[in-house]
Amino acid sequence: MNNTVKRLLCAALAALLCLSFAACSLQEEEEPFATVNGTAIADEDFDYLYDYYVSMFSAYGYDITSDAEYLESFKSDLLDTLIQEEVILQKAVELGYREETDELLAEAEEDFEATYEEYLDYYYYDLAVEELGEDATEEALRARMDEMFEEEAAEIGESYQTTHDDYIQSFLDNSAYQALRDSVVSTVTVEEDEVQAYYDEQLEAQTEEITETPYYYEYYAEGYYDTPALYVPEGYRYVTQILIGFEENEELESQMEELQDEIDSLNEAEEPDTDEIEALQAEYDALFEEYSASAKEKADEVLERLAAGESFEDLQAEFNEDEGSNEGGAYYETGYLVGPESTGYVEGFVTGAMTLENVGDVTTEAYESTYGYHILKLVSLVTPGAVPYEEVRDELEPLALAEKQNEAWNDQVEAWVAEADVVKNEERLADYGTVG
Repeated sequence: MNNTVKRLLCAALAALLCLSFAACSLQEEEEPFATVNGTAIADEDFDYLYDYYVSMFSAYGYDITSDAEYLESFKSDLLDTLIQEEVILQKAVELGYREETDELLAEAEEDFEATYEEYLDYYYYDLAVEELGEDATEEALRARMDEMFEEEAAEIGESYQTTHDDYIQSFLDNSAYQALRDSVVSTVTVEEDEVQAYYDEQLEAQTEEITETPYYYEYYAEGYYDTPALYVPEGYRYVTQILIGFEENEELESQMEELQDEIDSLNEAEEPDTDEIEALQAEYDALFEEYSASAKEKADEVLERLAAGESFEDLQAEFNEDEGSNEGGAYYETGYLVGPESTGYVEGFVTGAMTLENVGDVTTEAYESTYGYHILKLVSLVTPGAVPYEEVRDELEPLALAEKQNEAWNDQVEAWVAEADVVKNEERLADYGTVG
């Protein structure tokens, strides 16, 4: 199998069973989609990736087979990927990077066993417990899970052994790929002016993106992207809180939910009955007042004790029901990052946070949300505008280096592909797949 496929197999045995096995059904002999230096691109590799991506996009609600022009482009890109991977594998063999040393084989076996056990636990453990009972030993459960795996694999003409062997070869190919890539990029370095240029480029992109959609800043600041935050919009701050949660009351919660559903339904009518909506809302408000009474009483007590001079931190330790901002929580030291257009928090929390002006300020009222009552303290303000280069330079250097290494690797692969004897079967590619 090809290197792309093998990397996918190493990532998940589930994909191997559900997709690649399914692609291995017997087919009539046909001319291959392409050959690379005389080696055919295997049909099962193309089938696997085609089915994989069609399924993946379908899960997100997009049918890539619905547009003839896009489908042709997709198939062409898919074949180019497989050709490129075959060229890389051949080059790795040619240059001596495709090895099967005892050490590498042992590492491959260990990796397979870990992945196989995770697969068994995820897909078969509950089934085995249901079948054998809660008192079954781990040895008995494992034996039954192994049997289940063999049964599933047998349905598509495979077995534990063939799965194992494919996985080991995948691992070895991946190791060869990485060794070959390392040999190409190991001498690539970046100069200071290149890091600066990377900063300028990323800053310009972030400034445009975040100016248009300010809360995107949070994704950079919270580490969702590799690149750190380089541009800060107005109004951002870190706040901590004392959350007084509502006491659980299933009966009242059920009644309020039913009333809210009725109100929502009436509001959606072509001609809403405003009198009935007002009556239902008054009923809802009365129930909510009863439901929230205990939490409101605690929140008022906290506010009174704050006004009397007790420290926010002492009261936070006594009353706070938010684990994230309590001692030991992920946000205990820094607080939560909040801005005027934050979408990741309930409205009451954001509203309260934006009333605070100076570091150390505490809200003089408790802000209500679906979680309870929030009493907030301003921990720090984030300076708006561009983050100075000196503050992020060390974080950007490895990113600039990685980008340059990727460029060097891609250029080298393109050169290898250009040198290779690649023959494509354009007619077969055009006939493959159905539009719609």
